[in-house]
Amino acid sequence: VTKNMKHTSYIILSVLLFIAVGTPLKAQSSSKQESACPIHTSALINDRKAYIKQQLSLTDEESEVVSATLTDIDKQRAVLWKRVRTQRAELKKKGSAVTQEEVLAFYKLQQKVKGQEAAITYEKEVELAKVLSPEKLLRLDEVCKGYMHHFMSQQKKRGKPIHSIGSFH
Repeated sequence: VTKNMKHTSYIILSVLLFIAVGTPLKAQSSSKQESACPIHTSALINDRKAYIKQQLSLTDEESEVVSATLTDIDKQRAVLWKRVRTQRAELKKKGSAVTQEEVLAFYKLQQKVKGQEAAITYEKEVELAKVLSPEKLLRLDEVCKGYMHHFMSQQKKRGKPIHSIGSFH
């Protein structure tokens, strides 16, 4: 259960960051669109950075490395999971015409992406181990989960349901 919660938290935050990263790119030419976006990439990243820095008592240097590393992980995860979301949407469009082989191929892709995600996370954790003490590295995952709860409660207080985040309309 804890592993699934960790995985779900990472996916949610990655999707939110992916939406936030993609939004400014789509809205570059229109400041009106950009100002309408509920989350801006730099604001989200800076909020997470400040939260983690405070919770782990990081130095400025540690904070910069952790933030850059987590952002890189988020971007890579977003790319990986986009393939899964796209394939899931295609299968749903088929409705009852979807075949057993297509569904099994989808689940195979999903498992492959989980493995790729785990490899990316491990690689980045090894990089972070060069900068953070063992105690801080071990607590990082717990603090990231704490940030997700912090973020969700902020959105709820603002009256912004999570499904509306990143909306361009």
